[in-house]
Amino acid sequence: MRNDDVLAQLRGADPARGADLSRTDRGALTALREGITMTARTSTSTRPARRLATRGGVALVAGVMLVGGGAAYAAYERLYVGGAADGITCLTQWSDWPSSSTGGPELTGDPVADCQHYNDLEGVEPIADPVAFRFENMLFVAPRGDVPEGSTLLAAPTAQDEARRELQASLHDRVDGVSSRCMTADEAAGFVTAELERLALTGWQVEITQNEPSADRPLDVCASAWADEAGADVVRVTPNSIPAPEVLEANGDVVPFVFTLADTLRQAVAEQCVSLSVAEDVATAAIGAEHHWPTTAIVDPDASCTRVDMEVGGSILVTLRGPEVATP
Repeated sequence: MRNDDVLAQLRGADPARGADLSRTDRGALTALREGITMTARTSTSTRPARRLATRGGVALVAGVMLVGGGAAYAAYERLYVGGAADGITCLTQWSDWPSSSTGGPELTGDPVADCQHYNDLEGVEPIADPVAFRFENMLFVAPRGDVPEGSTLLAAPTAQDEARRELQASLHDRVDGVSSRCMTADEAAGFVTAELERLALTGWQVEITQNEPSADRPLDVCASAWADEAGADVVRVTPNSIPAPEVLEANGDVVPFVFTLADTLRQAVAEQCVSLSVAEDVATAAIGAEHHWPTTAIVDPDASCTRVDMEVGGSILVTLRGPEVATP
């Protein structure tokens, strides 16, 4: 679907009326998150492949895109089976891991709710008496009675957890976030500071790391940013760490659909003022049959218009936050 097709649908909906509708080095993870690597471009195998994915997560037909940190895993024939080394692994019984599990990237900031959603999508029974915990640097949700010794239980999620999740999405967003254009370290740090203020995340630090341009990668001049996922309230900005989006597109390093989808979401959602349901319709039509993590729509009654984040890695993850009725 072309961008103007989706925009035409949007105009027809007339949204202005308000329709009712670890174990991996963090530096390496940053490079993987923002530097998408395509492989197996010429493979002719028709056998379903294992998919390496992450919070950004898709092998978009052409091959495998690894980004977002860690090694998440799932099978093509069932979208949300497996789990995620830097996302969530969901288990109805701990003894089944890793042979039987669902999961993927975090969706909302509430691991339990996310796992119940993954199970529902896969037709798996809900987790009984679920609890979220970290075990060997991975995030799990399993029955409370199955939590293994040595685990760290997570407290019940708060509004701060949802805001933290939105911050993470914004840092890697390819619509209008840090990853949407080539930013200097100072520009990225300014963007992060503004996001922290918007999300009311107080007490956070923004740190710019030292990273000189590489002589053999002269085009890798853009800054990346990532939030500490071990609980520290820190966002680290790394200069000269990722290629510019236009370089990735020109070199064919990323499946073209990624750029088409980002452009559509930018034009039809980010640059408009639409309700959550209209934005969800736009995203669904634009994604079509392409592989993606669950599109997440979160009601924000305090918002006037819907916000959109699009994270990309082993698959595409689109998150929408907005009101039931837009108020331009």
